[in-house]
Amino acid sequence: MPNNWLAPFKGRQRSEESDQNFLWRHKSKSIYIMDNHRAALWCWLQHLEEHKKYDLFHIDRHYDTLSSPNNEWLSHVPDLREISIQNYLAIEQKTASEHFPLIRWDNYLSIFFELYGKQVEEYIFATHKEGHEPKWENWVRAPLWDVPDNLERWLSGSKNKWILNIDLDYFFCGWENYRRMLSDEYAQAVFEVVQKKYEDGTIEVLTIALSPEYCGGWEPAEHLCQKLCDIMGLKFALP
Repeated sequence: MPNNWLAPFKGRQRSEESDQNFLWRHKSKSIYIMDNHRAALWCWLQHLEEHKKYDLFHIDRHYDTLSSPNNEWLSHVPDLREISIQNYLAIEQKTASEHFPLIRWDNYLSIFFELYGKQVEEYIFATHKEGHEPKWENWVRAPLWDVPDNLERWLSGSKNKWILNIDLDYFFCGWENYRRMLSDEYAQAVFEVVQKKYEDGTIEVLTIALSPEYCGGWEPAEHLCQKLCDIMGLKFALP
């Protein structure tokens, strides 16, 4: 595969909490596409300058802020800016009886906040209010019905550049019978703002997760991802 596949495609398998079936990056832009958001933290750190401030906009069905492991354990984690994606994905938390991945799709945002949160001045969450709410103070909630008309205003209203984190499961609903909840018109309105604000430099880094398990399968997730890629002029497709 071309070298923009940072984690080669394993196939259309389940992700669970900590598997990564692929990670793709644009060769010349700070844009990453993955099956789940577990890798997003590493992707951001490839572009954030240590002494600059940023803001983060999270568009996702879930908060992704499950409480992270205790600070004593996190103090032994290497600087995630300095390691490969393979080593990042391999980091484990160890107990007396078992080893398991430290960074999962439901806690990577909490780990980011614990280790690098001083670089972020504001967090905006557009979610379905699923999962553990963030425990820190500097976050605000963006109601689902306000996002299409106000996303550009929110992104334009900061002196800082943005980390934009999109999970396509935001556009779906259901538990066992997943289906599209938000229309093509809604999605297009959001994606057109994303394209505009990325091209004008407002967005520093963009991470996109397909989350097929919460979109009713790979096909509907890939279909919506293609719509986003078409609007942004990205030549991306899974094998």
